[in-house]
Amino acid sequence: MKDEFVVFEEYAKIVKNALESVTHDYNMTEEDKISVIYATPPVAFAKYTQETVNGQKPGPLISYYLSDIEIAPEEQLGGFASILLEKKYHYKPPVVAKLSYKVTINAIKESQADLIQSQIVMAMPFNRPYATNINGQWATLEAKDFENESSIEIETDQDKISTRSGTIEIARAYFDYPIQVNDKFIKGINSHIYSIEKLPKFVKVKNNENN
Repeated sequence: MKDEFVVFEEYAKIVKNALESVTHDYNMTEEDKISVIYATPPVAFAKYTQETVNGQKPGPLISYYLSDIEIAPEEQLGGFASILLEKKYHYKPPVVAKLSYKVTINAIKESQADLIQSQIVMAMPFNRPYATNINGQWATLEAKDFENESSIEIETDQDKISTRSGTIEIARAYFDYPIQVNDKFIKGINSHIYSIEKLPKFVKVKNNENN
């Protein structure tokens, strides 16, 4: 990706802030605060189970990562690749993309996993998505396709890990290109007309006929 797309990080931050603001469990103590981290499921799972191995009781963990970027031509603005402003500034309209974040919830109890999943889904339904703003633009977050992925092979409830997974979708994310001064525009074209000079006429040399 080009440097302009560092704004992806800004969208990841608003997903984290949204998850932290809508999830809670009043039965938890302060030490069991719900953690939200940007990580793929294997990395998040390792972080979660490490506390169990060390004898600590892990609190619930929500992990998420950017799983898909869709850029549809019909969603782009203006239909222009670039715009020239004041005959000097080169500007590209923002790229409009749909971002999908894979969300995974790890908890020890099924009831707690259900609670966290319900809070996310109810705070970001399709008909009333979670709304926030980023760099002066509105961004809406929609929770969708959540399902139960808990393991059922564990013999004891103490070893069981309750897992839920789903997607948070940002329908329209804007990636701005900076306005750049471009001094390489062609200001004019000089045409040179080359003429071919007429060659002198061929002079025929007569041969002497004195025989």
